[in-house]
Amino acid sequence: MHAGTRTLITISLFLLSFAVVLPSAPVFHALPHRDSGVFLYIGQQILEGQVPYRDIWDHKGPLIFYMNALGLALSGGSEWGVWVLQLFLLWTAAYLGYTALDRQLGAGASLLSTVVWLANLALVWDGGNRVEGFALAFQFAALYALCRLEHRRLQALVVGCSFALSFLLRPELAALPLTVGVYLVGSRACARHFRASLDCGLSIAAGGTAVFLLAILVFWPQNALGSMVDATLLYNLAYVSTPPLAHFAAISGGSKVLRICFAGYVASGLLLLWSLVPNRLPQPPTALRLVGLGSFGLALVGVGLSGMGYRHYYIALLPPIHILLCLLFWLVSSTAEMAHLPPFLGGRAFRHTCGLLIALALNTDAIWSMGVQMGQSAQMLNHPVHPVVAYLAANVQEDDYVLVWGAEASINFLSGHRSPTRYAYQYPLYTIGYQDNEKTLEFLHDIEARKPSVIIDTSSTNPAIPPLDPSQRQQWAPSRAWFRAPSAMADVYAYIDTHYRQAKVIESLDWRIYGVVGN
Repeated sequence: MHAGTRTLITISLFLLSFAVVLPSAPVFHALPHRDSGVFLYIGQQILEGQVPYRDIWDHKGPLIFYMNALGLALSGGSEWGVWVLQLFLLWTAAYLGYTALDRQLGAGASLLSTVVWLANLALVWDGGNRVEGFALAFQFAALYALCRLEHRRLQALVVGCSFALSFLLRPELAALPLTVGVYLVGSRACARHFRASLDCGLSIAAGGTAVFLLAILVFWPQNALGSMVDATLLYNLAYVSTPPLAHFAAISGGSKVLRICFAGYVASGLLLLWSLVPNRLPQPPTALRLVGLGSFGLALVGVGLSGMGYRHYYIALLPPIHILLCLLFWLVSSTAEMAHLPPFLGGRAFRHTCGLLIALALNTDAIWSMGVQMGQSAQMLNHPVHPVVAYLAANVQEDDYVLVWGAEASINFLSGHRSPTRYAYQYPLYTIGYQDNEKTLEFLHDIEARKPSVIIDTSSTNPAIPPLDPSQRQQWAPSRAWFRAPSAMADVYAYIDTHYRQAKVIESLDWRIYGVVGN
């Protein structure tokens, strides 16, 4: 490919990546969304010497916290650093995905499928700063290693590192690197190249082990490894204990969120049928066909594992869908070349036009969504400081603790006030299968020992957590079937009722701010 053309494609992919992440830029939002607020707060605390899980609880893999810490460190503590880091990694993912397939399946097919998945990402970006978004670069690195790296040991090492990095964000996100690794080892074993298969497997294991050992060395000396296992394993086991129908609903719901998810189903079926037709028809590369189908199936299982069906979960489907769509474009083009169609129908320009029309059809929802998001974001331009953050700046001393009752840890991040407890949000205290009175009493002891000067009750916009107001709390019914208050929580309510009184109501949200009695 001409150098100028490749440069133009690289710039175009950057501009499309920029358009996807632009609506989530900090300038458009007074308060980050819940998950992002937790990650930003933990990243902030890491820079102040705190250790995830031991000092601040969350159930995500550790890498997301250190990615946020890196972004904050690069920008002097500003949320902009995390946003720019996301943009860079998304651009990297798009470029790796395009480059991985352009040589084997053609630049046109690879570019079309890249544009389709990247544009559709706008439908599920969901405010950004999600583990799924950060994982894209690692997932496509494994695909790039499969298709582009000729040095076999380096190829295996990259796949192993990609698997471990994806796993440390969330285990389900390692589907594509895992499938690539299985293929590399299995294809050599099937060809009876057992020594090469063993060497490949050991190299993959070496790459993954190096990353995992680094993570262990971060937490073990700081006595946080047990807390990490407790939060990431035991809590998540309780979290995924949902009815089987919920898992199926989450998987089938993908087509409602992403039109290209349905296209992935169609492409999978066609690729499976294609293997049954006579060999005189063009056959796609075996490696890409097996990796595409295998990783798509594993990613679907991962999406349905929790049964929740959150929009950002479907980001995990985009890398395997990229492979499947690219294979589909290649099959259509290759079949047209062999069919001896009339020059008009069989010409390259006609095939490319058809491909563009298909891509446009698959991107209709995404283009509309980007327009709507930009319109909504423009209305928030130059937004005022969030009223809660403004209240804390005016009424709370710099070194005072602030307890957020609910899950809006972004308040702690934006205000700079540390939570008095590692349970900066209280979901683990209410989750059936994980909760126990010991954790609740730890929470109570932290409040008693550090005595936050302010408690902010955000339950009006998050009914998963009961209100602090006793009369409202009696009528509370959890919005999640697997949430309930443990018996020891009565002691927490009694302590807060005795030592705190409502001082202010943020009327736009009905959030209630409680201050210490007598202050």
